[in-house]
Amino acid sequence: MAVRFALHFILFLVLLIFETVTYQGARAGAPPVDPCTLVTKSEMEQIAGKLKSGPKPGSAFGSEDKSCEYVFETTLNVLVFRVHPAEKWDMFTGAYKERKQIAGLGEVAFMRRSSTQGTELWLKKGSVILQLSLKSATAEEKLKALAKKAVTRF
Repeated sequence: MAVRFALHFILFLVLLIFETVTYQGARAGAPPVDPCTLVTKSEMEQIAGKLKSGPKPGSAFGSEDKSCEYVFETTLNVLVFRVHPAEKWDMFTGAYKERKQIAGLGEVAFMRRSSTQGTELWLKKGSVILQLSLKSATAEEKLKALAKKAVTRF
């Protein structure tokens, strides 16, 4: 019984080490993009309005996914940039049936409206997915203008 327990324990340790090494290797390929550096504060204010606060870095949906939040003084409220590894494209976007394709932003891009997120712009370029979310009736043109600036910086 003790030998069997020891063998199971050793097998568990081997699997744990293997998973840790594999995970670290996968993380090493994660996009080195900081969403808070994709537009400057002055570009943000010129395109979307006067900021109350931000950029404020954070994480989203996992440790390799990063976010950056901007809060506006006006009714636009909050704009969030999120950066994800490109291999998550189908996972994040596969369920979105109603979306408007956008040309000229990365390899593929689309806009969609969400009852919880407001207006979202999703784009994929190389190893990076960029997601922009803004609750505003006039969000589409603002998000496109911000995405055009951001996509040149990764």
